Amino acid sequence: MGGGDVGTAFEAALTRTGTSLTSKNLVDMYPLPSSLTEESPIDLKQCKFFDLFDADPAQARVEMDKKRQEAEKLHGTDFMQQVKRSKHHHPLKKRRQFDFRLTSKEKEKLAATGVVASQRMQAESFAEIYYRLYSDDLPVFVTTDSILHAWHRSFDAFLIKLESNYLAPMLEKILKATLSKYQEMYADNSTVKTYVSLQGRTSSVSIAVEDVRNYLTLGLSLLQGELQQQCSKLKDLWVAVAAEQTIDVELFSCRRTVDFSLFKPRGHYNKSEDLKRYFPSSYAEKARWALRVAQVPFVEEKWAPLFAYMSTIPKGGRSVPLLTLPPPNAALTDSEDIMAYCAKTLPELYPNEKAKELEVLFDTKLGPHTRRCAYFTWFQDSHTSKRVMADPVDGLIQRVAVEALYPALRLLLLRSMNINEKSAERSWMRIEGILKEAEKQLGDDPIGSRFLAGDSFSAADIAFCSHIALLILPPEHEFIAPYISMSSIQDPMFRNRFEEIKRSKIGQYVLWCYKYKRPAV
Repeated sequence: MGGGDVGTAFEAALTRTGTSLTSKNLVDMYPLPSSLTEESPIDLKQCKFFDLFDADPAQARVEMDKKRQEAEKLHGTDFMQQVKRSKHHHPLKKRRQFDFRLTSKEKEKLAATGVVASQRMQAESFAEIYYRLYSDDLPVFVTTDSILHAWHRSFDAFLIKLESNYLAPMLEKILKATLSKYQEMYADNSTVKTYVSLQGRTSSVSIAVEDVRNYLTLGLSLLQGELQQQCSKLKDLWVAVAAEQTIDVELFSCRRTVDFSLFKPRGHYNKSEDLKRYFPSSYAEKARWALRVAQVPFVEEKWAPLFAYMSTIPKGGRSVPLLTLPPPNAALTDSEDIMAYCAKTLPELYPNEKAKELEVLFDTKLGPHTRRCAYFTWFQDSHTSKRVMADPVDGLIQRVAVEALYPALRLLLLRSMNINEKSAERSWMRIEGILKEAEKQLGDDPIGSRFLAGDSFSAADIAFCSHIALLILPPEHEFIAPYISMSSIQDPMFRNRFEEIKRSKIGQYVLWCYKYKRPAV
């Protein structure tokens, strides 16, 4: 089965318990204490494992740090280094990242009914929740509905790729070829033209010819997202499709009642935009934030450095982020283009020219330097950087490959981005200057009452916060928070610098934006 001693233990436990447990079996395995009955009020503190879920993550990390220090005193530094680098499970490797504590009202409901659903902890999938529990070393209860959900998501993903990669291009090719053939036949067939040009009456042939043209043209228009031919009949149909109403129309030679709301894409048809990203890239974070704010549905592919080329190059790009759009639109190959695309849906992203100017400034003068300082500190700890690189990526094969090739990947990244102690120090000086100017933009007003480009939240704020997030590690950043913390940064000078930013007004502003302006998954 693999997985070291954890995999062996899991396989043994699975063999021992079997795979056909029922709810009654679970009740028998965890019986009520003899002093209680089914009608007895539930005391959550007496429930098994509840204390683990109700723990304060920050306090849990402090207590774990104390245990590590005690173990290091008892067994030596080499022992602790060996524990950290080991691929096997060890109690001293626990690190709480997620906060699973319930509110007082949620606790009351849980005690009263035995079940509570918390919208605050929602995730994209069961797997994400399971991973949060697993990474925090908490008990995981796998249910049949989660297995069915995984099967459904796999089938849904298969359909999306089949339709977007094969069926949609094939349909477009068929429609264009048929329309072209129709035009050729119409141009060459004198009989058809004679019927169509008859004056004073409409022939059945002319009606059929027009119906064929409208049928094919409207289908191609729906596929490409805009009307392909301007004529009154097609314009009326296009307006009806956009209105999503049920109306009576003259269609294909007779009067029909048509529900045009059925033409609205639903389900996975709303997820055709495809965002490619790798590592905790601040530019990918900027694109992700913009897409969420503009409520543009998208599916995110998670790639490791260099591995991303397997997805971006075939789609017309190289670097990430890269957003593929439904044909015939070309892929958007940088975060600035993706932000502009989102602004078509949400013009408020650019309330003035200053927002655009600051976005470009932060992308060119801030982003490269925060990346260099962050990566410089992260790569000092192989365990942390390997986890940041490997854990979030899609697919077990890619994750295993990243772990196996980690030394080479690390070296390539450090060299390609010119990451070393001297360059990181130069970058830090650039960052300090921009932070001071940004803090001046906020003035003395309370946080949230003023923004970097004026009185409203804009693309400038998204760009700035995305780049600074690499340094201050907002807890809402799901591609950083689970894998790295301030305490895991080994360089004391940079750790103090990052913590100083976090305490400053501009740092608190970034944390505020992440909490109140960045939509959750």
